[in-house]
Amino acid sequence: MNKSVKALFYCFVVGVLFQVMQVSAASWVNKKTEYIKVEGSIFIEQTVNSGTGEILSKETVMKTPKGFFQAERKADGSWGLTDKGRADQASSESGGDGY
Repeated sequence: MNKSVKALFYCFVVGVLFQVMQVSAASWVNKKTEYIKVEGSIFIEQTVNSGTGEILSKETVMKTPKGFFQAERKADGSWGLTDKGRADQASSESGGDGY
């Protein structure tokens, strides 16, 4: 009985470790952020998988003295911060994290 309990426990531990390794391997992607200048203070911010070169996300941002914030082209052709960009900038100015 003692050997079978040990064997069962061993199988359980190996199974749990296997599951943890699968979950953690999927979340450990080496990423880098690149900025491609469009014009003036407007950039394309893209997150790239360092290993494969795959682009994971892409966003238009405006560089301000407080950092990079989400931007969009307005109807008249000029650029400005989106509502989210303005909120994030205000949050960074107040020292808050927005949450």
